[in-house]
Amino acid sequence: MTQFRGGWPFPGQFPNMPFELNKHSPQARGLVGLWTPLYKPGSILRDLSVFGRDADPGASPLTNTDAMFGLIKTLDGVDDYFEVIGYDGVLGAGAWTTSMWFKTTVGSVNALSNGVVSWGSTSTGTCTNVSVENGVIWNRTFGGRIVSFGSGFNDGEWHHFVLTTPGGNISVQRGFVDGVEISGSVSGDGAVSITAGSNPTTIGWATSRGSADQFNGSIAKVRLYDKEFNPSEVYQLYAPQTRWEPYAPIPRLFPVGVAAAVAGRTTRNTDSHPLGIHQAMAWRIKQP
Repeated sequence: MTQFRGGWPFPGQFPNMPFELNKHSPQARGLVGLWTPLYKPGSILRDLSVFGRDADPGASPLTNTDAMFGLIKTLDGVDDYFEVIGYDGVLGAGAWTTSMWFKTTVGSVNALSNGVVSWGSTSTGTCTNVSVENGVIWNRTFGGRIVSFGSGFNDGEWHHFVLTTPGGNISVQRGFVDGVEISGSVSGDGAVSITAGSNPTTIGWATSRGSADQFNGSIAKVRLYDKEFNPSEVYQLYAPQTRWEPYAPIPRLFPVGVAAAVAGRTTRNTDSHPLGIHQAMAWRIKQP
């Protein structure tokens, strides 16, 4: 299992705590990509899934700090994006789910097809292109097969969006915002079967890659699964109590009776241990 350092996801707590994907978490089942900023290296989006397909930046997306997520990426809507080189996304007519946190500028009027995450080709019904346009969340699959969800999401606040499908027509795709299902408005219902396109899976730019197709705002964690999610599973992705479940801190060992620095904070162990060591888990250490 790959270990990560410098990106422990609890904001403000133990920024250097090493961690890994919790493969026993229900949220790890069917996970084919979990892209998030880490402190090191700072330019890419690291893929925390078992596949390790990192997303490389186009232009210069900014890495910023955020009280809710620790690190985020801010895209300028002009030339910033990320692409997962060599990965075409979940293909075919089967089930999949994508999940993301996004925030746009207050009152911003986003250009057509401002892509948050996209994969597939540019023929009718052969791609997924999740976008936020004038506060409305869309999935455009080309050829006029479109579904939209809600409005008012360009309010300068963080929103969690999940799009999930068992496969088949676009009309069976379900959207959830901040853990709650929102009825979709379908235009041009028809079959969706995703095929590989000329561009890989992309975060921040629509499949067509037009000059007006880039996302303007901030993103935190983007996930992709090869399974459908039910409403309960969707809510677990959103809820504060369970959204961090896929992350597992890695125990570290410290000598008895000495001060030990744990992820930038100091603790002292006075326990007697037959082996002369103490196993300290990050969440058990009192904050100063």
